[in-house]
Amino acid sequence: MQHLRPRLPLDICLRIIDAIREEDSSDRIKTLSACALTSRAWLPRVRVHLYQDVRGLRENQLLPFLRTIAASPELGQLVQLFGVHFESCPSLIWYPPYKSKHRKPQSAPIFVALRQALPRFTRLDWLSFHSKNLYPCDEMLLFVKMFSAVKTVRDLELESLVFEGFCDLVKLVNPFVQLERLAVSSCNWIDLPAPRPLDLTKGRALRFLEFEQNLYEHGLLSVCPSTVDTLHLGPPTYHFERNEEDPDEDYKVLSRYTDLETLSLRASLFQPGTPYANNNWLEWLPEALSNVRSMNVSNFDIPLKIYAEGAQLDSLRALIDRSHLLRIDEILSSGSFPNLCVAHITLEVYDLEDLELWEAEREGLVDDLAASFPKCPGAGIDVSITAWECPAP
Repeated sequence: MQHLRPRLPLDICLRIIDAIREEDSSDRIKTLSACALTSRAWLPRVRVHLYQDVRGLRENQLLPFLRTIAASPELGQLVQLFGVHFESCPSLIWYPPYKSKHRKPQSAPIFVALRQALPRFTRLDWLSFHSKNLYPCDEMLLFVKMFSAVKTVRDLELESLVFEGFCDLVKLVNPFVQLERLAVSSCNWIDLPAPRPLDLTKGRALRFLEFEQNLYEHGLLSVCPSTVDTLHLGPPTYHFERNEEDPDEDYKVLSRYTDLETLSLRASLFQPGTPYANNNWLEWLPEALSNVRSMNVSNFDIPLKIYAEGAQLDSLRALIDRSHLLRIDEILSSGSFPNLCVAHITLEVYDLEDLELWEAEREGLVDDLAASFPKCPGAGIDVSITAWECPAP
């Protein structure tokens, strides 16, 4: 007697594949790849999930991926999000055997494959490049810049890149003429001074800037177009990562941004109770806000983060110097922002071992934060406070 194997309807199988795509698991790609080999009927849906979001590619995966896209245009049309993590530039991008044969990096296989693949990316919207704080690498910057040929890119994120100077960043970003959002995180500069005023991007579409933990963020603000309506800024570079000869941040340049509608100023405290901790971690917030001159600001956010790193703390409330928050309250209620409707203050505490301390002080933390803004409600500004404990990121 022949036993029939049970079959699930195709729509149920496709829903299962969709659920696999949503999993936050290191085995997600392997599982989806196995699904692709299981049934021809499953293959189109699996391909969408495998190629729609291609983030976190390593250098050794880059050349095979680009060659696959170049050979299969239909796969390139699926890619909407693309991100690369450079770890050993220029070795893998340059490919040493070709370095001695070719004087121009464009001759290396990685650039040949990229030129062939770029026309296939017809729906590419988001790009991310992370370099692990490598020294400036012309080949890596050229690789990023070549993606400007894809005119659908609207979102660009650069993390831990090292530039010779601000001019290099300008040259990198300017060709992305459709760019709407630029995020620059943990980047460093070897030659700080800009030789002349620069305009980062042609400014036709860019509306959203996000800068976090970059060395000399005030320098970045000086070269960006002042017409953006959304700015997320900070926290500045941790003080223990700065050199004694590094100049202090100067936020007077924020007065250029007269079209701002949404402003977010972020602060982080790292390893409280240790020599690495910056007890004045909130000090930069009122300094920066006092230089903002946009009358259009309607939303203001202050995300506060404490990375406990397992430190044994006697009190969380003692870590927040309310005097800086009271200065913010003075500025917000002074009439400088007539269109301001709401101020959001959020506190996140990461990797806190003593959860009993959190339970005992959470309500007190919220009360302290609320009490730091006594004048805003009288000025018609709604202040919302949220706080929660988070696992280690």
